[in-house]
Formats: sequence, C-alpha cells, structure tokens
Amino acid sequence: YLIKEGVSCNACLSISFSSPENIKKAEERLAAIRPGLLKSLEKEHITLFPKVYQRLNKLNMMPRTYRYAGKIINTENLEIE
Repeated sequence: YLIKEGVSCNACLSISFSSPENIKKAEERLAAIRPGLLKSLEKEHITLFPKVYQRLNKLNMMPRTYRYAGKIINTENLEIE
C-alpha cells in the first residue's frame, strides 16, 4: 500500500526462523512487487535476550540463527558469521 501511494519504504525480513529456501521465496515475492525493494532489503536476526531465550526455550522453538555480541550465530552447524 505504501508503494502504491508513492511513499518511500524499505522491506525487512526476520530470518532467524526461516530456511534458506523460504528466504529465497520471500525475496522473489518482494521482487515481484517491486524489484528495487531487494536493494534495500534488511535481513534481521533475533537477539536472544534472557527473557526471549526463556520463552522460546519453554516453547521448544529455538531459532536457526541469532545475534549475539555483534555476531550472527548459526545454530544448525554452530558457525559464527
């Protein structure tokens, strides 16, 4: 709706719980809306503050990736990016 009304905007994806395939699908959908959205696309990782960690852990819903001390931690193979 913002693009339709001529309002400048950016897209953001929270990708911590998404597979690479689903991230690609989301990018394709955004490109179909307006290809320029991919130029400024922000891909964000969750920060596991103590209460956030406790809540997600209780639900057995831990993310694939998260931000810690300025680094991105990949829990699937414990890589630090």
